[in-house]
Amino acid sequence: YQKVPCAICDGYDFDVLAQKDKHGLPITTAVCRKCGLIQTNPRMAKETAASFYKEEFRDMYEGGEVPKDGTFKNQYNFGKTTELLLSAKTGVKDWKGKTVVEIGCGTGGTLKYFQDRGCRVYGAEYDPDCVQYARSKGVDVEQGEIDSIFKKGVFADAVMYSHVLEHVFDPRQELESVRKLLKVDGAVYVTFPGVRALKHTFKHDFMLMLQNAHNHYFTATTVQNLAKKAGYKTLYVDDEIRAVLQPHDYSQNERDEFVSDYPSIVNFLQWVEQERLNLQSRLPVKRKMRKIAMRVLKALKLHGFLQKLYYK
Repeated sequence: YQKVPCAICDGYDFDVLAQKDKHGLPITTAVCRKCGLIQTNPRMAKETAASFYKEEFRDMYEGGEVPKDGTFKNQYNFGKTTELLLSAKTGVKDWKGKTVVEIGCGTGGTLKYFQDRGCRVYGAEYDPDCVQYARSKGVDVEQGEIDSIFKKGVFADAVMYSHVLEHVFDPRQELESVRKLLKVDGAVYVTFPGVRALKHTFKHDFMLMLQNAHNHYFTATTVQNLAKKAGYKTLYVDDEIRAVLQPHDYSQNERDEFVSDYPSIVNFLQWVEQERLNLQSRLPVKRKMRKIAMRVLKALKLHGFLQKLYYK
């Protein structure tokens, strides 16, 4: 593990938010006091992370299962929603003949969707079993990171990161590198769990969001800050996070400007924690009411009848 500067503001001033992840592993999650980016710091060194994803990630998060058709199908279906959002925000209505790249493409289902739409597709993926699975579906996937795509000498109309950029050691450096792949009017699509989505996910529990595999936890504001720092304008971003970015030539002074999310995100996390506690306090009352309702139904001899209706 190593300490690193903030990916947005290069600062080293952090407030610790948690000292373990959802699995109980000793991982430090902190928020930058200057810009408000939440991050794992210190974090796994790049070499350690590469070994983790090749050898341990699937066992920890997917029960050691090999890639399945279900995963591929889900990714394929996700391709449709990705195309719709990209089209709506970039103005590209017909993707036939376009070049689409995905970093961390998994089983290759999303790329297969774009391939079926007439696109040239290329993917990069750490997991060797996922690479072989994607190739068996006719998708051109290389094992590794973005460097493996550079070697192909392609220029992309779109580069996708689906639940990947939050795992990247240095997302700013990654996005800066992606610009070398993009055509002038190309776009980057990124999606991953947004911190502000806690208001309706993870049972309002910030701890359930934390995992040793994640290096960053973004809000819409910190996505925009990161994009600008890396030389992109944000065409669209929501709290989930789904974002569409496009290269833009900012001056150095403009790149260094950002909107601090620190006070806002700290207040939000305090609110979420209070909501979690309120939810927990209501659970015993709900359980008690449920027991009373069951007794009443049984006394009225309606319980068995309703069960039959429910399972019919």
